[in-house]
Amino acid sequence: MKFLHQRGFTSTFLQPALFSDTGRGLQTVQTIKPGELVISLPESCLLTTSTVLNSYLGQYIKSWNPRLSPLLTLCVFLVCERQHGEGSDWFPYIDVLPSSYTSPAYFSDAVLDVLPVAVRRWALEQREAVREMHSSNQEFFR
Repeated sequence: MKFLHQRGFTSTFLQPALFSDTGRGLQTVQTIKPGELVISLPESCLLTTSTVLNSYLGQYIKSWNPRLSPLLTLCVFLVCERQHGEGSDWFPYIDVLPSSYTSPAYFSDAVLDVLPVAVRRWALEQREAVREMHSSNQEFFR
């Protein structure tokens, strides 16, 4: 919340909470009336491709040919900012990102083998998409 407030977020309706069934999130501290605005984040709180393109990486990313996808642009920025650690303006956000992933793209073959056929197919497609994104951008990573 401190991170958000430093960037211009002013909601008094919401506070962070840890829910037993869904994990962390926001909860209201008062009743919300129908049609009432619940949350409005200033652009300065959002990590977008514009954020990246206006950062120290922007010129490099803009000049790269072929153009990086928006997803890859955001990923590269997050990796770079994670390396800055507490020196990053985005550290409070990055610090709460998961340290491991439960995405099917990262499931072991043993886990994939026990999934229903349709889910296994989808997971393998997702894994291939990740590999393709990485391999098609090898020059950029070098």
